[in-house]
Amino acid sequence: MRLTFASYRPRVSVVLVALLLAAACSGSEDAARAEALSLELVDCDRFTLTTRVDASAASDLVAADQTPRRFSGDSMFSFHALACDELVTDGVNHGAGYFATVWVLIEDRPGDLTLPDSTDLVARPSDTMAPLLWQTDNDGFHDATADFGIPMTLVESVTFGPPSAAGPQQGGATGAESGLPLTYRWTVDNQAEGKGGVGRHLLLGSDDQGEPLVYYGEFHHEFGWLGNPGTLEFEPGSVFDEVTGNRLTGSANGNPISVDMIAYRPGAGS
Repeated sequence: MRLTFASYRPRVSVVLVALLLAAACSGSEDAARAEALSLELVDCDRFTLTTRVDASAASDLVAADQTPRRFSGDSMFSFHALACDELVTDGVNHGAGYFATVWVLIEDRPGDLTLPDSTDLVARPSDTMAPLLWQTDNDGFHDATADFGIPMTLVESVTFGPPSAAGPQQGGATGAESGLPLTYRWTVDNQAEGKGGVGRHLLLGSDDQGEPLVYYGEFHHEFGWLGNPGTLEFEPGSVFDEVTGNRLTGSANGNPISVDMIAYRPGAGS
């Protein structure tokens, strides 16, 4: 899988006197963060489970100005886990690693989406999501994304069964860092294969300081295991307990995927 986020640095106009006063008061300042970050997740196997959860409970997980899309009182909840040959940020290859994210489908349907100049993605999202989780087991990838402001958490150990064969596939992650304790495992019975396609998803999230952060990407699905029965189990007391309980069942996909994506702060588009 290939996940690409393009990267921009803000233009800063600085008054010398202000700098001197700030230095006198605080000694130093952190460098300004980039406006966008380029990432690539290359040649990834994946496990994705999509299911319905209670919409009222899901609304407690998203931002106050976001509304989960309702389907007869339910909302769509999706879990995505990928095992990738390469995790790359701004052209720097951090090596192989694991990446996971959780989304809730929300009502927001943007009109014209303006992306930063350095990406050639087609700004045509088919849906809008609220991201609830970002995880990896790769230290370099974690540090690069966290420096940008993505609230990425580290997991200590990962298992990922090969999705290339029929029959049961299992996986999971344990030992998440204390900031977001989350241990889970999954299983899927690969029975049916399907063709690939391209999905264009917009994610409206926030950075580690609560400021808005936007993700947009083209997800290129290859031929593989699609629409099979899957199960996802969270540890008791997980951050998703009130929405999911400890066990979710739903439609699971295990096909390879590549994604081109850009993460940016509002206003970085031109």
